[in-house]
Amino acid sequence: MDEFFETLEKDYLRVTFGPKQVAEAFRQNAIKTLLITDKLFRSPDYRIRQKYIKLTEDVERNRGNVFVISSLHPSGKKLNDITGIACILRFPFDLGYLDDESQENG
Repeated sequence: MDEFFETLEKDYLRVTFGPKQVAEAFRQNAIKTLLITDKLFRSPDYRIRQKYIKLTEDVERNRGNVFVISSLHPSGKKLNDITGIACILRFPFDLGYLDDESQENG
């Protein structure tokens, strides 16, 4: 988590967070390190749990690092505060347009 926040301060285009943004970063093979809280794996919705299990497996298969962080740990609490999922990117990538789309649609 420290590396995520340090990178966010220095080069915000090399990090992203949120389900849509992380999914798009994965589609672009841009994920270097995936950070996810265990809370997402304990969702009462089976489809949501499966979605995140598959994502972590796919990121590892693409040679990315995956860190599942306990929601009880201070880092996990911080990550839950910003959606529970984030990543450090292999290269700068502007995913801000996804924020604009979500505002327009809802």
